Amino acid sequence: MAFESLTKTLLARADEVRDPGSGDAYLRLTSLGEATLKLSAICLLSEAVYRDGSELAKKAIADTVAGRSLGWASVFEISGRLAPDREVARRISTPPARVEELHDLWTQIHDLLKNELGVALEGIPKPKSLAWRHAMRVLTIVRNKVKGHGAPLPHVYPKINPLLRRFIERALGDVLDPTSPSSVRPAKARGSSSDWARP
Repeated sequence: MAFESLTKTLLARADEVRDPGSGDAYLRLTSLGEATLKLSAICLLSEAVYRDGSELAKKAIADTVAGRSLGWASVFEISGRLAPDREVARRISTPPARVEELHDLWTQIHDLLKNELGVALEGIPKPKSLAWRHAMRVLTIVRNKVKGHGAPLPHVYPKINPLLRRFIERALGDVLDPTSPSSVRPAKARGSSSDWARP
């Protein structure tokens, strides 16, 4: 598939640290999480534009280029308004096969941040309605809340690192790794592409 080689390299990079419960391991995991988030969003936008000529996707791209974007996690909110039969959009907007595991991981991360740092994540959807378009924002929230603009929190890392690693592995396995090259490569799109990224 399109990203299997890359994701294996990124996971191996995260495994190079001596102590998996260290701040160094956390930084590598958050970098992997950021790459996962952005690549997934790019795949979603590429599929929507190249396969369907989606105006929503074109606007999201234009807003990002113009610096008006609300963040990469916000891109996933448009997945439910795209063609449901498309490969990437379907995997992001519908509950994954192992949704109970995803829900459990999200709950554990939520409880850890609440108990250790007094920080509560946004509401967690019930498993029957939980999809990656909701869960992807965890990767952004965890990085911002735990790292705190460079302030180290050593006692949190050994607890959150294994949860974050499993969460990212599920995102890679459910969203990125199955993505076929044909779903994100340029094809004959509807309409002109010359103004996709214009503000």
